[in-house]
Amino acid sequence: MVMVVSGEVSIGQTTGWLCGQAVRVNQRLVSEEVWVAKSGGWVDIVGNRSAELAVIAPDRVSFWCKAGACLESWVARARTRQRSAG
Repeated sequence: MVMVVSGEVSIGQTTGWLCGQAVRVNQRLVSEEVWVAKSGGWVDIVGNRSAELAVIAPDRVSFWCKAGACLESWVARARTRQRSAG
């Protein structure tokens, strides 16, 4: 989620393909407006000199951090067992 604290920004995102061409959507946001990403992908954010933004990560990011930590510890344990067995 991107919240414009002050100033003005333009957010551009490629939303898909039409006849072999990328379809790009631009949205203008001014102070106190919010934009929420509905899908993954690259986003361009261009602001004027006085633009100030707050970028807030979604809650599901913490899930992937936890999943990555679990996977990392599982791999470490598997390596330890493999070394002790060999």
